[in-house]
Amino acid sequence: MRNNRNTERRLALLCGLAALIGLLLAIRVFDGNFAWKAIGMMEVWSGLDALVYYWFTAKWIKAGRDGLISSRWYFIVMVHCFLAAILGLLYMGPAYKVYDNTQQLGILVLILALPLLMLFQYFAGPRHIFRKRMIKLTMGITLLYLLVLFALGDMGHPLGIGTMVVPYPYLNYAQLGWGIVSVNLVVIVIIEYILCRIMIAIDRSGRNEINSRKGGRR
Repeated sequence: MRNNRNTERRLALLCGLAALIGLLLAIRVFDGNFAWKAIGMMEVWSGLDALVYYWFTAKWIKAGRDGLISSRWYFIVMVHCFLAAILGLLYMGPAYKVYDNTQQLGILVLILALPLLMLFQYFAGPRHIFRKRMIKLTMGITLLYLLVLFALGDMGHPLGIGTMVVPYPYLNYAQLGWGIVSVNLVVIVIIEYILCRIMIAIDRSGRNEINSRKGGRR
């Protein structure tokens, strides 16, 4: 069990480093030419989630039932990162051409490397930690985030690039109209729900280790 904890901590540290590197590349910190609009992208938002979570995980992997690390937030971060990866590959491929090479590299780290590292880190830890009730919270956060984006766009504070009112071309209602955007929103909800169910199914397929690890994630 101690070896599992050490492996989990090392992988958590790698996840944190991947999130940090991806974020710094995406907002072009290294060359001093900041591009804060990148913060509006779901990939970067997920990277921020992951960076905070895995920084805590790397430092407080033994946190008890009342500690900083909860399986609820773990579930939310994993689903959001995988959702960002799928939507990025499905919808955003051509759109990434508007970014320079540095930003594209950062986005690739966030949508490809980070989710895979997160999955490896999950398998190194305890199982049977996810619950169906986490699905509503996870999807609710995504919908709230999108509502805030739409509201900011309507109030004249768009987070999109160029003429886009939102940072996602497939949700740019000013150009596509609400009909197409509504269909894309339904697709997002379906994909996220399927992801949640897959994560829970994977979690329940393994040996129940939560009781063998004192103070495991709840």
